[in-house]
Amino acid sequence: MNDMTIFEKIEKHQEDKNYVKIKRDVGNKSYILSHGYILDHSFDFVFLKVNDDFLFNGFTIFQYLLLPRSDTITMINFSIQ
Repeated sequence: MNDMTIFEKIEKHQEDKNYVKIKRDVGNKSYILSHGYILDHSFDFVFLKVNDDFLFNGFTIFQYLLLPRSDTITMINFSIQ
């Protein structure tokens, strides 16, 4: 999965309903780490259902521009069926 683009990874994880960990750069060598499920995406944005320790914690929408590399999205070892 390392040779996939960011868009391809997002599509695959959404389709497979995987629990994902997404690291987003926010400048000045800082980042935000989000955990949850990708509910939808477009060519510019990702819609994420945020979960912390299996508890629903809201939604977030962010731009692909905040994901500079394809290794910023990883799947946790389990998925919801």
